[in-house]
Amino acid sequence: MIAQCDGIKLLEQMLSEKRFRHSLSVRDEAVRLARRYGADEQKAEIAGLYHDVTKDMGPAEQLKMCDEFGIMLNAVERSSYKLLHALTGACYTRERLGVDDEEIFGAIYYHTTGRADMTLLEKIIYMADYVEPLRDFDGVEPVRAIVYEDLDRALLLALDNSFFELLGKHAQIHPNTLEARNFLLEKRQKK
Repeated sequence: MIAQCDGIKLLEQMLSEKRFRHSLSVRDEAVRLARRYGADEQKAEIAGLYHDVTKDMGPAEQLKMCDEFGIMLNAVERSSYKLLHALTGACYTRERLGVDDEEIFGAIYYHTTGRADMTLLEKIIYMADYVEPLRDFDGVEPVRAIVYEDLDRALLLALDNSFFELLGKHAQIHPNTLEARNFLLEKRQKK
């Protein structure tokens, strides 16, 4: 596995300055959330750091990596290049950086869409990416206000925000996002 200092140097070369700072900020936020919710802090640190490792690659390179890693794309993924970095990033982190850990793989893989019955680490990386301090967009503050009190409630609010943003843009919504939202709603109704 690549040493963290080498990984940071690699990210600095692969990412824009803004994306690099975002990755460091997500790493730090993920560690804080892991500490708060009792997750593995080292795994949160690694997943947070590498979650956007392939984000600055262009569409052709992303698609080439999908072929290389055997990633089968659904219709939404084929039409939304912005989603591919989560899939390729998870594979890149495992195959090229030697981080062979299923929890870290899943946390990176699902950090843009979520999924039904997310693991604690998956929730933490999704939320760290959403609320890290450098993020500034409509709807982030209410999520920040509750993320350290109720992770599932914060996740549901973040998913709702994403859902309505995509509806407003007349964009397709990934099935995993719908399933994540419905799973959380069902879980809340059972309480």
